Amino acid sequence: ELLDSNFIAGEDQKLRTFESTRVVLAEGETDKSIFQAVSSQLLVTHTSRLDVIQSVIDNHKHARVQSQGTQDLRGGLIVVGTEPPTLTEIKDLEACSIPTIWVKKGHEVEGTEHGGSTFNVLKMMNQFTQKHRDDDFGRLERTMDHIQDHIDFETLCSEAPLGVRMRRAALTKTMNFLKGPGPHH
Repeated sequence: ELLDSNFIAGEDQKLRTFESTRVVLAEGETDKSIFQAVSSQLLVTHTSRLDVIQSVIDNHKHARVQSQGTQDLRGGLIVVGTEPPTLTEIKDLEACSIPTIWVKKGHEVEGTEHGGSTFNVLKMMNQFTQKHRDDDFGRLERTMDHIQDHIDFETLCSEAPLGVRMRRAALTKTMNFLKGPGPHH
C-alpha cells in the first residue's frame, strides 16, 4: 500500500519484517559484499540489476539446501524499473518465498510529485512509520495472528515463577488494550 504497487512474488510473506535494508543501484558495483547472503534483509534495487536479483535467489536456495529445508534467509526485494523481472526470476522468487514488490518506474505513486522512481521509493520508506489504529480490528487481528504464529507463548510462560508473572502481565496488557484508551484498574 505504501508504494502503491503489488507483490509479484512471495505475497504469502507480506507481513515479514526485516532487520536491515540495503540499496544497490550502481552498475559495475565493486563492492562484492552485495552478493553475500544476509539474513532478514530488505534489498532495494533496479530491475536491470539481474546479478543482484539472481544473487538473492541463489542465496535463499543455498540456505535451504544446506539446512535441508529448515533455514530461510527471510529476505525481501523491492525492485524499481520500467519492466518487471523476468518470468523465470519471478517464479524463482516465488519458489523461495521472497516477498517482492515491483514499483513501475514513472508509475504515479500517490503522495509523490515525480512518480515511481528509486529516489521516491527510498524517500517514502524513510518517511514511513508503522501505525496500528486501535479501531483497525482487521489489521490488529492479522498482527496478533502473525505474532502467535511465530512466538511460542506456552513455552515462554511455562517456567515458574517468571512464566506466571509473564502470563499475568500479558493478560493484563491484553485486557487493557481491549478496554480501549482511558484509566484502567
